[in-house]
Amino acid sequence: MAGIRKDIAKLGGPWSETMLWYARAVAELRRRGFRDRTSWLYLAAIHGFDRQGWTAQNLISTSTPEPGADEQRLMFNQCQHAGWFFLPWHRGYLAAFEAILADWIAGQGGPDDWALPYWNYLNAADATARDYPKEFMDRTIPGDNTSNPLADAFRGPANRLGPQPWIGVDISLGAQTGETVYTSAPGGLGYGGPISRATPSVRSRAIRTISFTS
Repeated sequence: MAGIRKDIAKLGGPWSETMLWYARAVAELRRRGFRDRTSWLYLAAIHGFDRQGWTAQNLISTSTPEPGADEQRLMFNQCQHAGWFFLPWHRGYLAAFEAILADWIAGQGGPDDWALPYWNYLNAADATARDYPKEFMDRTIPGDNTSNPLADAFRGPANRLGPQPWIGVDISLGAQTGETVYTSAPGGLGYGGPISRATPSVRSRAIRTISFTS
């Protein structure tokens, strides 16, 4: 059954049933080996894989079994930025992630209409909208007191979105129409990028079909 994505601020939380299942499912994906196409590491590597950086952050070790070199060339480092394919690529990527979580949740007896919640951090009517949701800050999951995988991330010391000492600009929807430089010097147009001059045949070759069967 298809679910409907809902605002995390309207789920009756903190730690609504939706978010409890989310944390449990993410924990399951983190337990899976790197070669498993439904694992947390494999899905992350599809977006971008930096072996040296991952090793330095203890995400993997030098002895972690990895997918083969040919598969890595085909599947890893596929994220689309600074171009027209930014939105459709990430939409499909997120949908695949959601489907993997929902399948595991339903298999564990959870709701068969589970859907990935969203964070409306630009809600001007809510003064707390930019605060990181509690579910991503608590170190443990309530009830069973196990480690919270949603809090196990490298976010820095901030607990609220907005200008930080290391990021001088604020967030807004202006990125959709402005020509903001996002990358490091000399930089380039980030969100949507410049007008693409690629031919349809070139654009079609940019699309990857991803199979999540092991």
